[in-house]
Amino acid sequence: MDHTIHDLLRSREARALRLSIYGHMVILMLMGIIAAIVSQSAFEVRYTTMVCLVELGLLGAILIPVRKEKWLTGSGILIATLDALTVAVLPFLWYAAAGGDAVPRAYFVKSISLVGLSLVVMVANAVALRPLFIVVITVESCITHLGLLWYALSDPRSVVGNSWVDTMLGPIVNVGYYVSIVIQIAVTGALLAFIAARARKIIVGAIQMERLNGHIGRYFSPRVRQELTSAGSEFFKPGGKEQEIVVLFSDIRGFTALSERIGPAAVVALLSEYQKLMLDIIFKYGGTLDKFIGDAIFATFGTPEPAADDSDRALACAIEMMQTLDTWNASRRATGGIEIITGTGLHAGPAIVGNIGSEERLEYTVIGDTVNTASRVESATKKLQKRILLTGSVKERLNQAFPLVSVGNVMLRGKTKAIHLYEVA
Repeated sequence: MDHTIHDLLRSREARALRLSIYGHMVILMLMGIIAAIVSQSAFEVRYTTMVCLVELGLLGAILIPVRKEKWLTGSGILIATLDALTVAVLPFLWYAAAGGDAVPRAYFVKSISLVGLSLVVMVANAVALRPLFIVVITVESCITHLGLLWYALSDPRSVVGNSWVDTMLGPIVNVGYYVSIVIQIAVTGALLAFIAARARKIIVGAIQMERLNGHIGRYFSPRVRQELTSAGSEFFKPGGKEQEIVVLFSDIRGFTALSERIGPAAVVALLSEYQKLMLDIIFKYGGTLDKFIGDAIFATFGTPEPAADDSDRALACAIEMMQTLDTWNASRRATGGIEIITGTGLHAGPAIVGNIGSEERLEYTVIGDTVNTASRVESATKKLQKRILLTGSVKERLNQAFPLVSVGNVMLRGKTKAIHLYEVA
């Protein structure tokens, strides 16, 4: 299992086990109150309360490592065993309060309350959503009840029979009836374990989806991520649709030479810090990271759905990326670090947006001449020594006023016609 999924699952297990412990504590406090109301003697009240307090103290001790997400399996098994011991001890307290050896041991198999308590603690263990804990308490409960049956039958005064009245009120031990109760406990435990296993599977699926959403969040803005996670199955089929988008390409100048000079480890550290800064800004303006291409950033605005202000957000993003880079360079310069210079190109136009590839492997991306042109505009920033260049198609779509200066018609590499470019003043 993936370590990240394992860690998330462990956190959920710890939370569920804490809830189970709190449920146990509530049950024990209710037991103490009920004992004070229905007990036959002060002896029964005193010792029943003592049992409850001892288990409460032990549960409090177990809660300490569980809160730290440690020893979860061992803690769950220990809790189940404490429950089984409580179920085993209480009938002896009740027997002693009822008169002890003066009363036939058939008394041990006549308490419906004990059967009810067994079922309650099984449910309390099921709250932890670990089938293992339910299996442990179910097996221990069955052994306890069968042990009580054996203990009752070992009394010479016990009489085996089938009379329902004497089974409930007299000295008869109805073996078939009591065995059926044990079977019901076992079946209930099996059902609870099955439900817990199914719930656990659902939780793992939810964790995987949560983790997937986290990965999606590395590439898409929160707004776009929300649209993707709520999209229908049609969205994830291979293919795409043509729509208007704005493409942003940003590249570090002289990166090859820089890599040779500072070495691979330093390059990775530099790129990681730089890309995080830029990605935060792209997401801030509602952009989508299409991919990192080495040191280059390929982002789009208007995906998955176009908006009227795509050009405004794209240009505002490019400007803030430049300003943030200047601030970052200043701090690096103060500590003797290497500064970097980037060029950014923007172009708007139609493109195919969607999942490209096969159903086994899809890549959500954009393709078309708009993408190629944006890349060429970014390349022109090096030739013209400009930091941000944008095409007339971006300028025409702007709703806000930006300080733009015409650069003139520029012949871009691979193009047959010159394109009018603008720079940010």
